Amino acid sequence: MPEDPDTGKLRPFTDDEIDAMEIRTFGVRDFTHGMETRKVGDNTLRKSFHVKWSERFNFCERVCGNEKTYVDGTGHTKLSRLLPDEKYGTHYPNFPEIIATRIDGIKGANGPGIDDEDGVVGYPDAQVDVFYEHVPYDLAEDDATASELQRYTFFNSSQGSAEHQRPGRSHAVLAGTG
Repeated sequence: MPEDPDTGKLRPFTDDEIDAMEIRTFGVRDFTHGMETRKVGDNTLRKSFHVKWSERFNFCERVCGNEKTYVDGTGHTKLSRLLPDEKYGTHYPNFPEIIATRIDGIKGANGPGIDDEDGVVGYPDAQVDVFYEHVPYDLAEDDATASELQRYTFFNSSQGSAEHQRPGRSHAVLAGTG
C-alpha cells in the first residue's frame, strides 16, 4: 500500500512503482479481452491483465483503490483513500461512473509455477481479472472531501438510508432515517 511516510495518508503509485508492475493487457489479439454487459442503469465489464507476479497485489490496489485510517497532526483519526487508477481503474474516460470494484481472479501465467524455499509457488506473471461496474456514488480525493458522506456514499431514498462503499468491498449501512 503506497503511503506518504510524513502524513500516513495513501498516495498514488510512483512511475517507478508502476513500471515494476510490468502491466500488459491480456486477450486483445484473440478477442477474449473485455466482456461488456449493459442494461438500464447498470453497465459492467470484465478485463484481464498480465502483471509481474510479485507485483500482483500492488496492481490490484492500483486498479480498485484502497483505504486506511491514519492519525493527523492534531491527533484525530482520519480516513485516507486511494481512488481507482485513471488508466486501469476506470473503463471509459467519458463514463467516470464505470469503475473497477473488484478482482474476480488472480492466477499464474507465462510459465510454470516454481516453489520457493518455503514451498510457496510463484510464477513469472499473474493474470488478473478485473470487474468494472456502474456505481451510483461519487469518487473524490481526500483533500476535496469535508465529509465521508460526499464520496462512496449512495443515498437510497426509498429506504431512507445511506450506504457506504469501500473500494473492492461490499456495502455497509452508515445511517438510516427510519
